[in-house]
Amino acid sequence: MSSVWGSRARPRLTVSPAGVGVRGLLHRRTYPWPAVTDVRVIQARRLGRETYLLGVDVRDEAALDGERLLVFGRLDLGADPVDVAATVMAARH
Repeated sequence: MSSVWGSRARPRLTVSPAGVGVRGLLHRRTYPWPAVTDVRVIQARRLGRETYLLGVDVRDEAALDGERLLVFGRLDLGADPVDVAATVMAARH
């Protein structure tokens, strides 16, 4: 049961000509490209290893300050965050 919960709880990222979509545990949100302010790869050290995360900054009226940072790891994306960042940036332009 915990593996089902864990796989459903992780957000999922989709990229389309309209923008990026994020699926979480109970909701799905779509951010149009004009709301996406930055896409970057974040390098972090975890358990003695270098890991990479995909960071996507978006304008979101539901957030307290009007901005939200979406962070995705390899398990969230199902692919290398560096490769996904290149795909997202190419789709954005």
